[in-house]
Amino acid sequence: MYALYYKRNVQTDEEFEEMLRKNYSSNIESSKSKREDMMQFMSGIKDPGSDQGTERRMAEALAGGRGQAKRHYAVNKELYGTEEGVKQRNMAEEEQRKKEERRKRRTKGSGVAAVDGKKPSPRDSLDVELKPRFGAVRDLVASIDGK
Repeated sequence: MYALYYKRNVQTDEEFEEMLRKNYSSNIESSKSKREDMMQFMSGIKDPGSDQGTERRMAEALAGGRGQAKRHYAVNKELYGTEEGVKQRNMAEEEQRKKEERRKRRTKGSGVAAVDGKKPSPRDSLDVELKPRFGAVRDLVASIDGK
């Protein structure tokens, strides 16, 4: 039954091609132009130095979309490469090291010791007087489960 329906209503190749040209001609032409551009680009990659435009685009792509590498911090050109600049950099590094040591001391002296290199959990910092109560509850639950 399906074969009969298909045989009666199927388009011929010429009709199908005509419908595609009528409805999708802009897509077909843009696809052809993009394919030609890609072929030109790939031939430029295979033969370096043949196309300067391709070389420039590849260099931009390798630079992450930027024309050139940029600094992520400000540089004082008056101090760059001078003894004063080196002194200031050393002072800044020392200050950063001291801040890190202070931060480590604060977390180290919180009264809760790390066990086996693991971070202490919030339960470890419970008051001493509450811990026996939790132990009693745990023992009660264990005795109920055991019966």
